[in-house]
Amino acid sequence: MINHAMFNEVWGRFDSQHIPFLTRLKQKMETSQPYKGLKIFHNIPLTFETVIKVDSLLLGGADVVVSGVSVISPNKAAMGFLERANVKVDLDKKIDGGFNAYLDCGAELLNFPAPSLGTVELTQTGSVIYRDHPIPHSYPVISIDDSPLKHLETIGTGHSCVEAVSKLTKQPIDNKKFMVFGYGKVGRGIVKALKNYTNEVVVVESDQKLINTLAKMNLNVINASSVGDIKRELADTHCVITATGKKGCVSEILDREDLAGIHLANAGVEDEFGAKFTTDDVLYAKQPVNFSLDVPTVLHYLDPVLYAHNIALDLLIANEFPSGYHQFPDYLAKEIMQEWEQLHDADLEEMLAI
Repeated sequence: MINHAMFNEVWGRFDSQHIPFLTRLKQKMETSQPYKGLKIFHNIPLTFETVIKVDSLLLGGADVVVSGVSVISPNKAAMGFLERANVKVDLDKKIDGGFNAYLDCGAELLNFPAPSLGTVELTQTGSVIYRDHPIPHSYPVISIDDSPLKHLETIGTGHSCVEAVSKLTKQPIDNKKFMVFGYGKVGRGIVKALKNYTNEVVVVESDQKLINTLAKMNLNVINASSVGDIKRELADTHCVITATGKKGCVSEILDREDLAGIHLANAGVEDEFGAKFTTDDVLYAKQPVNFSLDVPTVLHYLDPVLYAHNIALDLLIANEFPSGYHQFPDYLAKEIMQEWEQLHDADLEEMLAI
């Protein structure tokens, strides 16, 4: 039997003002059990933030098996807590069917037996895999990242990645030169965060339309195919951060010697540096650098994203989507974002401006 009382200890770790969405969801689940009878496999990075997310599912009556994404080491204390609370933890993903829903990250559950209701995918990397997979889906897949909610994570993850680089290198980053590979959701947030410390930021991007847009914004941007230009800019670079979502992208164009003496950090779920670089070459052993922090993403940015990942279950239960890939509904995402702005007295558009 799940020891629900134990979870109060973990909720107490967090300031309730930083997690209004998850707090409200917990309160709702305490008075109703909309997920009673559902069997859910939960696969996102295993942290204490994950623990309180899972608690709401358990309070809602779900039978939850908790795992963690393969490329990010689980927080051992968080995992131990779940086990002591009698929550089943399965890092090996021994899935033989029988699940109603998957709450996934990185599309790691794509090739397991199909869930009866569907899957909710958290990340950009996983969303692309689910969207482009050649095998027709026999169930709905809802992407949280493929919605306006990604803007919240843009800001939060960007700040955390820059903070992590500073802490791991034990060096100030003021007025230092950075090269950022990729200007998608995470890359944009990193560039935005870096601009608080330095104007010396070079962006490497492969999308020509985006390159043209960034050039008009007076950002120093290089086409990823212009290897000579990249190497010239590396001469006095303090740190290279990858955020492309593409496995091994750096090894495709650069050698280990090209980055000698430069701090290297991966902000993606995949190993973006690739086979030419060892785990010793890259900060935090090639894992997403923000997960070196006790709080990998500033919590008040992550709160509504984790909330959406849970409540997307309601859409699957209501059978609102046919089989195939779908983004989390815009109307729900916008409602959440507007409420977030009011709760935190913030303007997202202003916060995202470079």
